[in-house]
Amino acid sequence: MLKHRTATSNQLRGLLAEYGIVLPKGIRYLRAQVPDILEDAEQPLTVVARQFTHRLYRELMAYDQQISELETELFALLEQNDDYQRLQTIPGIGPVIAATLLASVGDAHYFKNGRQMAAWVGLTPRQHASGEKSRMKGISKRGDRTLRKLLIHGARTVLNWCGPKTDKLSLWLKSLSSRAHPCKVIVALANKLARIAWAVLATKQPYQAI
Repeated sequence: MLKHRTATSNQLRGLLAEYGIVLPKGIRYLRAQVPDILEDAEQPLTVVARQFTHRLYRELMAYDQQISELETELFALLEQNDDYQRLQTIPGIGPVIAATLLASVGDAHYFKNGRQMAAWVGLTPRQHASGEKSRMKGISKRGDRTLRKLLIHGARTVLNWCGPKTDKLSLWLKSLSSRAHPCKVIVALANKLARIAWAVLATKQPYQAI
């Protein structure tokens, strides 16, 4: 639904741009400004273009409503799920990431360990070997792209707020931050969050900061 909504918004934005009407990036600007554009007789839209713009705008609003309804249904179902509640005890993992983990991973026992799950998400380094030399390169970016992106966003949030904290995870983060680029620190933390999530799902125990 989100992909369809994005495609519709891009089509609507492109149509308006053909007539010299350029709106800022972001669906919220389409929601706010398209009704005014349609009402303004001075806008350089032909009759057919105005009708098509109206049709695309209604389609965009329909996707908004459907996505909202689905999210409400999804979270109502998940509120009764113990794994969903346990995942949210992990720093950086909120309702959306927990829901995505459950939808993507399912049974944690499909993976032998947390490292295997992190590799499946695409958060482990790629190894490049040539002759007698072996180097670790960037992450593989395999697996579920949405889940990987969400875990990285969650890791970024944890990094931003770890300053005054003294738990083991925060101390590890601060130590790593002192010697590595922030982007590498965030990816390393996302990898660790994936491993912790596997442990929480596999053991059925909430995360406990030490």
